[in-house]
Formats: sequence, structure tokens, C-alpha cells
Amino acid sequence: MGNRMGRRRRADRQIVTGDTEISHALFEKIQTIVGRLNPGEDFLQYARRRDSILRDKVMTISNLVAPYDAFDVIDLMRQREMPLILDGYRESLDEGRAAAIEIVALILLARGRREGGSPNLADAPNSIIQELHHHTLEMLDVGTFALLAEGTESSHGPLAPLAADYRSSELNIRNKQYAHIHDRFNEALFGSPVCGSLILDALGFTYEEFIAVRESIRDIYVDGITSNLDALGEVAMNWNGGKDGYEQNAEEIETGRAAATSIFFFPGNRASTNPEAVSQKSGVGIDQVRAILRLFSVSFESADPVHSVQEFFDGKNVFSRAALICDGADNFLTLSSPIGNDCFRHVAEDALKPSPAWNKYDRLRTRVSEGLATDYLQSLLDCEASYTQLKYFRPKKGVETAALGAAAVGLTELADEAEADALFLIEDVAICVEVKGRSVSERAKLGMVKRLATDLEVTVGEAASQAHRLEELITTNGGIWISKDQWLALDHISEVRSIAICLDDMGPLAVALDQLVRSGILQTKKLPWIVSLHDLAVIAETLDRPSEFLLYLRRRSDSDISKHYIAVDELDMFMLFLAGGLYIEPDPELVYKLHPTAGKPTGAARARYRAQAIPTRVGTHTDELDAWIYYQEGASTTEQTKPRFRSNDDVLRIVDFLADGHKPGWLRFGADLLNLSSEAQENLSTGMLKTIRQTQIDHQRHSLAQGYAGAWGFPSLFICSQPIGSSQNDCLQWMSTYMVAKKHQLQSDRCLGLLMLERGDISAVRYDNSPVRQSAELDQLVVDMQLQPLDRIGRTIPPSARRAKKQLRGSRGKG
Repeated sequence: MGNRMGRRRRADRQIVTGDTEISHALFEKIQTIVGRLNPGEDFLQYARRRDSILRDKVMTISNLVAPYDAFDVIDLMRQREMPLILDGYRESLDEGRAAAIEIVALILLARGRREGGSPNLADAPNSIIQELHHHTLEMLDVGTFALLAEGTESSHGPLAPLAADYRSSELNIRNKQYAHIHDRFNEALFGSPVCGSLILDALGFTYEEFIAVRESIRDIYVDGITSNLDALGEVAMNWNGGKDGYEQNAEEIETGRAAATSIFFFPGNRASTNPEAVSQKSGVGIDQVRAILRLFSVSFESADPVHSVQEFFDGKNVFSRAALICDGADNFLTLSSPIGNDCFRHVAEDALKPSPAWNKYDRLRTRVSEGLATDYLQSLLDCEASYTQLKYFRPKKGVETAALGAAAVGLTELADEAEADALFLIEDVAICVEVKGRSVSERAKLGMVKRLATDLEVTVGEAASQAHRLEELITTNGGIWISKDQWLALDHISEVRSIAICLDDMGPLAVALDQLVRSGILQTKKLPWIVSLHDLAVIAETLDRPSEFLLYLRRRSDSDISKHYIAVDELDMFMLFLAGGLYIEPDPELVYKLHPTAGKPTGAARARYRAQAIPTRVGTHTDELDAWIYYQEGASTTEQTKPRFRSNDDVLRIVDFLADGHKPGWLRFGADLLNLSSEAQENLSTGMLKTIRQTQIDHQRHSLAQGYAGAWGFPSLFICSQPIGSSQNDCLQWMSTYMVAKKHQLQSDRCLGLLMLERGDISAVRYDNSPVRQSAELDQLVVDMQLQPLDRIGRTIPPSARRAKKQLRGSRGKG
């Protein structure tokens, strides 16, 4: 948790986990690893022993598996490491690791044959599975430590630790995408109506045939287990339900023994399949089935097992594309994941790149990915994109952005034409979107930091730069040229956000924005939100309100979160956000500098900022999300409600009222209100109730004013009551005048006014985001309305997000 110094004992770093149970499991894991250290050895020294530990473990495992059929061992490992059903499954607490199956499979492949000895039932391979599990886990642990140590000791600058994190995630994490989203994108890209002929020519089968084969392999495996479990269960029920003296006959005994053997002792034959069975099950021709099975499989081949395993830990994983093992006799066994999982697009693209069809496919990929990204954002924002494939003019090299203002002359000499994938204009908010389809290369995955830097520059870097370029034109000039003769005025825009969307899962590469800046990949002062198309889809399915999404954009890019929070997975950050934990209170000195009318910072505010602004690693937080999606997909029968953003009911009522019909200020001020802490939200709720009750008592007009100065401006909220019998117009006029005066006094850049009836319903709303300016007339209005001086009205309420939530202290992928 970090070093503690002096009497104040402030942590210098922390780990944030989902709950106490996860924290305990993490502590136990650390204790286990500590127990493996030699006397006096630290973790760095332990990491340097990686190769010797791997060598010893490989030889131990080789001796353990030598007598046995490889398919038996691999499927028993699959049963140990992968849950057969997902009801109640929690990734954060599960010890199973798909990579453990692959390590054992590599060692078995290296012996060159499927066959082992001929053990009898008394020493079936199930007796060694738990031992194999512990050996492979130690190998994965030391391999992870070695990667992290390599990143720490590297001379390649700030990108080296990030490259190590990325390689570690590639080593440990499988099944990176939820099945329905994974398939939705592939169907849109490779389905026959779109590019079926291209895939057929390149691979020898259609995408639909691939899906039929994939599902048939899975069905054959599940049917085999189910039928044997049913047979074993029936025998057990007959025996348990029999009368006194009941004896099973020889046929029942043999049925039960055969079923148990095929599941728990020698499952290799039952778990494997062949082209004929798959063809019959799927209805796909035998030639196409063989082509698919061979494309996604590897075979036994004599090799040095130590070398094979060391290559695996160095990033050369044959199972990143192959999900099957072939025994040379046309029998195929699944390791853990379905064929093509997380890799079908890469396999198809490798086949398409040498062909003349590549350019056509590349254009298609661009159109599909940009279309899906826009659809997800439209769902999140409850608005159509204002522009897609927007042509606009950007400054030539050496030309200042300000030169492209509305009065620019000789535009073609100053600027070149550029294109933005999408632009959303929602009241005073603009969101710039860029989508990139290039992948991280295999050489980068092997740890070549320079190649990783190049890959990131042409994916994340270019997307971020292009989105920021449009953002800068809007903020600097108040508009953009969309043709030589057409100026698009955007001077009403007060907040601009940028999103860079990648087709590939980038894992920690997209989360660690600060490291990307320090390594030179991102060269903009204001950071974009970098996200994969898959994670964008998940977030679109989960969030209920556009204002929640805008708040998440703020937190993920334009805050201290980007400097101090790191995670393997964007969705861990997202789930921490939903729980109210993804927050660092803005620097009070900066807030005071930006908004002096908010009051000088207190010592307590400074202390809170120092305590929160420390390096924070976010652990697995996706258990709740996993459970909900698994239930939606039908992979789990346990009903689970959708995860939701935690907030005060009265605050949500205001936010939802504003969003209904897109009333003024609905998006931006909705995000401002959701940004408030539990305390600030409760204060608002109590103040609203008090205002209404006072009006119910004396039937006079009452009001409430609150300000929330922070890093994203100085929003202020005004609540005024409308007594029974009073004119709405008169009340609105008074509230509007009060808002103008108070906004000016506070120097608030935006304010929202709510007129409320005595019964508590919101009657009308006003939103004012006019620029803050010096005005003698407004100064006099403040005097005329007898507003209290700032030094007498107390401090504005600081926004915060430390909301009542699960205990937070300190993937979906199967690690």
C-alpha cells in the first residue's frame, strides 16, 4: 500500500480493489509469492531467476505428464482452470488461468506425439492436475514479475514500463471481449452481404461457415459432458433411491463407470472431435470444415520444451491464433477458448493483405468501424452526430491555428483539407471523434519498445492528434471552415472533448495517458479519451444517461486521474467510476487561481488533494458487469441487474427532468450535478426540500443558490419556488434576474435555474452560459438586489465523487 512516513503516515501509493473479499484474496496471493522467495531475496532478484525457475518447472511438468495421453491431461486442465458454468463466477476471486492450460499444452506438444504410457485407472492423470496448476501459476507469476522488472530497469524511457504492462496483460489475459459484441463487429465486417466473397477467396470458407463450425465444436463438447453427467446422475439416483438391499446390476455399474471415466479420469476421446462429426453437426462441407480446423490448430512436433515455454513467456504464443490441438489423426481438441476468439479479424487480415482485395477490404473496415463507433456514441449521447466524415480545413505546417479564424483570407494558402470521422454538437458541448483500425504488431508484442512506439504513434497518436486538431480550431477560433466559402460558427461551444477509438483492445496502453504523454506518443496539452470499439460498446450498453457519459469523459481525460490511475483494462476504470471511486479532488490552489470568488483553499482541502493525488493501481472491478452480461448472453442462469451509476435520487430527478426533451443545459449541467459528492448532493437535496417546505408554510417565494467551482469551470445552481396562486412568468422573471446578478457576482461561467411548484415538481428551467465579463451595470444589479457579499456567504461546495459505495481500498479476461 506504500511507505508510511512520520506521524501523519501518508501512503505514497495504493491499490484499489472492488471489495474486502478481493483485497483479502490479493493479500493471500502476495503472501504466497513472498513464500517462494529465497532467504534475503527481494522481488527483483526473484524476477531475475525467471529462466532457471521456468527450466525447473518445465522438467517437473514433463516428468509428471510423461505417462499420460496429452488430450486427457489438457482437458482435465481445462476443467480445472476454466469454469464449466458462469453462474456465480467472479474473475477477481477465481484462481483459474487459461494461460496455465497453454503452458501444459506446449510441453505436451514438444514431445512430438499425443500418446503417453498406459496408466490404469488407479493412477489416472486427474491425480496430477492440481500439482500442474500450482507449477504453472508459479511460472506465470515469475514471468509477470520478470516483465515488470524489465520495464523498470529498461533504458527506453517512460514507454518501457507501459510496454511491460502490455506484455504482461498479453501473457495472462484471455477472452478479452464479450461474445455478443465480438460477434456483432465481425458479422458487420465479414458477413456475406458485406464481404463474403473476399473472405471465401482468401480463406476458402465464408464467415457464416466459420461460425457454424465454431458453434458445432462447442456444442459437441458440451453435449459430450452433458450426456455423461446425465448418465452418471441417473445411475446415482437409482442407487440412492433404491430400497434396502438394492444392488446395482453390472450394466448400471459399467454405465456409471464409463461416464465418470469420460469426464473425470480419461476425458480426451470424449472432449475431442473430428471433421466428420463437425461437418454433420454444422451442415458445412467437409472440405471447408477441414480448412477451418487446420487454420486454427497446431500439431504435435518434437521440440525442446524449455525453449518452447521460454518463447511463450517472451511473447511468441502460438495459441494467440490457434485454439485447437490436432493429434495427426484428424482428432482435434479445444484448449480453452472457441476458435477465432479475439483473433478472427487478424487471421482474416493476414490472408487478405497479400491479395489485390486488401484495398477494398481496408475501405470496408473503415466504413464499418466508423459506423459502429458513431452508432454507439449516438446511443450514449441520445443525439445524432452533427457531422460524419466531416471535411474541414486545418492549418498547414508552420501556420498558427488562430490564422484560420472567420476573417481568414487566402484559405488554400494557409490550410489543407482534412477529415473528421464524427463531430457531435450538443448545445454548448462539442465532441470530436477519430477511429483507427491499425493493430499493434507482433514485434511490438514481443517487447520491442521502439516498434511499440511506432505502432502507437500511427494508431493512438494519430487519432488523438487529429481529434485534438479539430478541438483546437473550435476553441481557438470559435468555428471551422468546412469549405473554401463556408464558415461553421461554433462560438457558442464552451466545452470540447476528444475521443480516439481503436479497433483492437489496447489494454493498459490506452489507460496510461500520462505515460503516453511523457513518451511523446501524445503531444497535446489536453488529452483525449482513448478507448477500444469493444469497450465503447460495453459502456454504451451500460450507462443510462448522456450526462453520465460526459462526466466519464471528463474524469478519464481531463483530470488528475490520467496522471495517477493505471489499470490493465478500461472497463475496470469504468466500473470504479460507476461505484463512485474514480476521482481525485481538483487541486485547490488551481481552483482558487481559476475562480478566486470561490474562496481561498483550506488546509483540509490541500490535505485531501495530497492524499488522493498518488499513484493508484486499479484492480479487477468487472465482476458485477461480467455477471450481468453473462446473464444477458445466456451463459449464466443467475439473474443480475445492470450496474448503474450511484447518485442521489433528487439529483437524478433533476438530471432526468433536464434530459427529457433535452431542456436547456441538460447535458453539461447534468454532468456537473452528477459530479457532486454524496455530501454535496445531500446538501442540495436537503436545501430543495427546505425551500419547498418554507413556501408550503408561508406561500411566499424562497430560493436556494449553490456554486460548485472546480477544474471544469464554475457551475452554479439556483432553485426558486413558485407559490400557489403566483404567476409563473413573474416568478421566472424574478429568478432570471436573480440568476444574472448572482452569476455575475460569483463570476460563474454557467448557471442553471429551476422553478419549483409548492408540491415539489419542477415547473420551468433556465440555463445561462453567457461569458463572464466586467460590467458596471451588473455590478449595480448586485447592489440593487442586496446580494450578500462573497466574504459573508461562505465557501462554494467543492465537487467531489467520494460517494457512498462498496468498500474501496487499496476483466473480463480469464487470467
